[in-house]
Order: sequence, then structure tokens, then C-alpha cells
Amino acid sequence: MKFSINRKKLIYILISAAIIIVGGPWLYTSLFRDEPLNPFNETSISNDGVTATTGEIQISGDWKLIAESQVGYRIKERIALKTFETVGRSSEVTGSLKILDSEITQTTFEVDMKTFQSDSGGRDAQFNGRIMDTEKYPTANFVLTEPITLVEKPINGLTIKNAATGNLTIRGTTKEVTIPLSSTLQNSVITVIGQIQIQFDEWKIPNPSVPLVFIYTEPNCILEFSLKFEKQKD
Repeated sequence: MKFSINRKKLIYILISAAIIIVGGPWLYTSLFRDEPLNPFNETSISNDGVTATTGEIQISGDWKLIAESQVGYRIKERIALKTFETVGRSSEVTGSLKILDSEITQTTFEVDMKTFQSDSGGRDAQFNGRIMDTEKYPTANFVLTEPITLVEKPINGLTIKNAATGNLTIRGTTKEVTIPLSSTLQNSVITVIGQIQIQFDEWKIPNPSVPLVFIYTEPNCILEFSLKFEKQKD
């Protein structure tokens, strides 16, 4: 009889533990987790405060990255049988591009990896630590290696689809990539929106999963960006 009571207690303990382990994270993600930020797209472009222009615009020259530029990651996570998207972003981005006639001949941008923020301080600590090791690899960057062809007569509000081929460096690993782009010229500002899938093992990035607390991720994420360039005065 004594053995039977202890066995029942053990069963109750195991059931209670399972409820806490599985139900706790599920309840937290259901009640307290914010909706992820939407992907960058043309409809979100706003250049408030920039002088409006009309007609054909002379684009040849040097352009510099300005405020409101952002780089981010987007990854699918599963916690306690519930799947959702997680987004982290940084506005600490620098860069430039050079346009000659109707071609972008040079461009580069760099992001401070220590400044990415998501909706979780714990996740950000993991990002800066074992995942991206931002002490050892404080920046990531892209350098164009092939010209990008534009239109001959750009006008205000025009959006074109093109692609950028260049060297992308993340966590000390450099690879040549081709990134599909959407470029919009509006009020003398060029906004470049793009995204590319990053396979963790190909870039020597540790998988972000934390099995100990039942957090599992996909083996890849989306690198996304919205970069704003303003022409420099001659």
C-alpha cells in the first residue's frame, strides 16, 4: 500500500512538471509575446522631411546611407509546440554607393552586430554570445562586385527590380551572394529593400536552438534590409 501511494505521488509530480515545462512557455508566448514586425516592402517607404522633387532626377554621383536604414533577421522558432516568427533589427548601419550614368558601380554597407534587438533580452544575449559572438565578430558587411543596371531616365516614385552580386561577410565567413532587390527613387532618396536566406551551417553559425528550455529553430533565417541613400552634394 505504501508503494502504491508513493507511486501515485510520483505520477502527480511528473504530470505537474510536464504541465509547468510545456504549459509555462506556451502560456507566456500566448499572452505576453508581441506580434513580429512586418517584412520590409515598398508600401512602407516613407521619406518624410526630405524635399520633394518632380520629373527626371540626376542620379550620377556619390550617395550616402542615412537614418531610418535598418538591417534585420527573421527566423521561425518553436516553443512548447507553438511556432512563430522572431525578428531582430538594428539601425546602426553605415554605407555608400556610387552611380555612374545608369549603373551602380560601387556599393557597400556595414552593420554593428552588437546593436540588434528583438522582443527578448534573453534572446539578444544568446545572439551576442554563442550564436554570433559579437565580441569577436562585431560587424557584418556587404561589398558589391558587379555593377547594377538602372534605368536611363529615373523619375520620382519609380521602383525597379534588380539584383546585387557581391561579397557578404557574416561571423567571419565571406561568401559571394546574389540578393534580389527592389529599389525606389522617391524625393531624392533611393530606398533599397532586399532579403536573402542564410543557412546557418554554411556560414559557420551555431544553431540558435536551446533544447534545454524546449526552444527549437529552423536551420536558417532570413537576412532582410531597408537601406536609404541620399545623394551627396558635389
